[in-house]
Amino acid sequence: MKTRMGMLLLASSAMIVPAAAQQGQPNPNQVAAKAILQAADAAIGASKVHSYTSSSTGWRGYPGQQFAQGDLPRSDLKSNVRTVDFDSKSAKSDYVRVQGNNVARGGGAGFPVQGEQRFQEFVNGSMGWNLNAQGQPVRIANADAGDRQLSIWTNPIGFIKAGLADPNAAATDRYFNRTNRTVKVVAFTTKVCDGPHRNARGG
Repeated sequence: MKTRMGMLLLASSAMIVPAAAQQGQPNPNQVAAKAILQAADAAIGASKVHSYTSSSTGWRGYPGQQFAQGDLPRSDLKSNVRTVDFDSKSAKSDYVRVQGNNVARGGGAGFPVQGEQRFQEFVNGSMGWNLNAQGQPVRIANADAGDRQLSIWTNPIGFIKAGLADPNAAATDRYFNRTNRTVKVVAFTTKVCDGPHRNARGG
């Protein structure tokens, strides 16, 4: 899904080439984007945030394994802790899943869950890895590491910080027929790990 989203945004952002920018004048779309991002930063203080840790419990569903009728196969999260450091472009997810009272159905993804299963997933700069059951690091593919790196920036704070860091961030008007509204959409490109650049946008 993220790959398709990247292609869609690449196609839309490629059309943003104002004549003023070609003539050496300030790009009005870039000026507008900077003003929007600065206003958002002033409102929530994103540039002052260097790291955060969140914790939660709940359940996790597994799309792509659902039955013709009924809910997704799912397991309970006994614990779920995520730590992100924006400055070092690193993140850690540490979670434990159990079967709980969920119906034991579906295949793949370790169903049904036996006992407690702990997962520790990392990304740091251009590399991502997991810890196996023996506590040993196992490197993951660059594309998967890129998705983890991208997840650092796909939240309000991360988006604002990454957008402010990109001088080519641009704002355009986007009309939404369903709500009959035109909104400003800020889009920019950010590199994740050693993979291709990904495009990001926010309204």
